[in-house]
Amino acid sequence: MTRRDDGKTRALATSRTLNPRPEKVTDPAFAPGSFFDPADLVQVKYEMVRRSEIDGAPVATAAAAFGFSRQSLYTAKSVLAEQGLAGLIPARPGPKSGHKLTEEVVDLLEEMLAADATLRPAGLAAAPGGAGDGDRPAAGPVRGLPGVRAGSGAEDGCAERPPGPPVPAAAGA
Repeated sequence: MTRRDDGKTRALATSRTLNPRPEKVTDPAFAPGSFFDPADLVQVKYEMVRRSEIDGAPVATAAAAFGFSRQSLYTAKSVLAEQGLAGLIPARPGPKSGHKLTEEVVDLLEEMLAADATLRPAGLAAAPGGAGDGDRPAAGPVRGLPGVRAGSGAEDGCAERPPGPPVPAAAGA
């Protein structure tokens, strides 16, 4: 099946609901010229669950007819029951929120910048009460804030151990 290039296809792609494999949908309801669109991922998943639940088609048969695995059908069924139709829209990829700096550290850095706008990342990390200070939570490995490393011991008051000779491997390992 050749993918058409129209407004609906662009809208589906923008909303992350464009079926990456519409040619795998072989269910008769999705025949060319029919109401159903095999490029619409949410529609395909909904109809797959409906075919299994309402029409009583075996899970393996329904999944194959819509171009999915049995596990995908079970997952879609569960999500549909818990979240409704909106649950069939794929989630955004990547982290769901900031994960490098805590809100407390960001607030502190913003306060420091408001007090002295000339501070640069190295100055923020090295300043008393800054991200690298032992009295405050460490920021973790953040680009642009040199000297701040997760697990350095600064956050719990432990001194960093100087490098030493390599530890020999355990016998029999």
